[in-house]
This record gives sequence, structure tokens and C-alpha cells, in this order.
Amino acid sequence: MNNSALCESLPYWEFGSEPSPHCLLWDGSLSSGLEIIPRDIECLDASGINQIALSLRTLVNSLPEKMTVQLYTKIETEFGDLLKSHEDLCTSDNSFLRSLDEKRIEEVQRQIEGEEVYRPRVFLFLKTEAPQKPSSLSLKKTQKFAVTYGNDFSTALQGLNQALENARSLLASSGFSTKVLSEKEMTSLVYK
Repeated sequence: MNNSALCESLPYWEFGSEPSPHCLLWDGSLSSGLEIIPRDIECLDASGINQIALSLRTLVNSLPEKMTVQLYTKIETEFGDLLKSHEDLCTSDNSFLRSLDEKRIEEVQRQIEGEEVYRPRVFLFLKTEAPQKPSSLSLKKTQKFAVTYGNDFSTALQGLNQALENARSLLASSGFSTKVLSEKEMTSLVYK
């Protein structure tokens, strides 16, 4: 029988959007993330690839002390909505153009069914250090912890946001596009 509290079984305690999207974990630490739009490096020379590697190394080295970074990769193969929107755009009365559109859609459908088409998604999450908990349970220590944590929460959230913005700027300098994850997007990633 597991005697731990539900909040200790589920690592996510609360998702918030104010002042910026974040997740409060059961241990009191905070987490936030961004989506990195993958970059095609196939045509880059060794110098270009080395520059990206140097920028990524700089990103890791610039993280504040005791902050954790996690990369999450997701491969999507669902393109039904995209195919439907292409089909809806086939409105030409010209028989030649209509046949081209139909052949293009058939080819894309064949590639989707053959799982030849995929969409890689990369997410970067940052996590702050958990606050120190009182070593023994007494009402006075618990109240002091609550006051201290309440005061330090905004400072920790500000530090997390600064680290996230620093990561965004370093990734942008390497040619990556990024997007801060909303509360809804973080929730969706956690529970899917």
C-alpha cells in the first residue's frame, strides 16, 4: 500500500499563466518551457554546424546554478487536418488544375499512409531548485516556511523567466525560432 499523498504521486501540482506560463511542482519547484522549431542543417558546412554546437554549449553554460534543463522530443504523424484543408482549397473549375490538385492530394495521402511524412517537435523545459522544507513538522516551522516560500515564489518565477528569455535569445542567435509554451500547451504535453 502506498502511503504517500496524492500530490507526491503526481509531480504536477498547479499550472499557472500569471505573470507568465509556469508549472508548480509538488516539491515547490517551478518549471516553464518553450517549443524550439527544428532547423534544417543539411546544407550547412562544418563551420555552420560548429557554430550551432558552440551556441548550444553557451546556452547550457549560461543556465543559473541549480537550474535543470530537459529536452523533450515528439514526432507527430497526424496530418488529417492539413490534408483536409488542402482538399478544401481545390475549388478550380479548370479541369487541368483540378486534376493536378487531385494527384497532389493523392500523393500526399499515400505518403501519410506510408508514414513517410512526419513533424518533429522539440521542447525545452527549465526547472528551478525546490525550496528547503522544514526538517521537522511543527506549526511554527510550517508557517515560517509558508511565509518564506510565498516571498521567494515571485523571485524564483522571475529567475525562471529570465533564464527562459536568455535561452530564447541564444537559440535565436543560432537561427532557431522559439515559442514560449502557454499554460494550455504545457498541460496538454503533460497529460498526453
